[in-house]
Amino acid sequence: MRVRLPLRLAVGRLLLDGASRTACDVCTALEPEYAGERQINAANIEAQLQALKGVGIVTVCNESDQGVAYGITPDGRQRVLRNL
Repeated sequence: MRVRLPLRLAVGRLLLDGASRTACDVCTALEPEYAGERQINAANIEAQLQALKGVGIVTVCNESDQGVAYGITPDGRQRVLRNL
């Protein structure tokens, strides 16, 4: 069995490429790695992104009909890389 990263760290790792993503985008990207886990749903991912925003790891980049898109902050990038 492969050990998975904690979900918030996996979200941060995904955002390291500099692209902004909505909760649905993150959910779609992480679903193969976390297949079958109940925590992988748009509502929970949105909550994780909000928590990461609260501590300055991500920021809101855009709000549209598709949802809120988040991107990693410079400090967030350093913090994620330090914990990978």
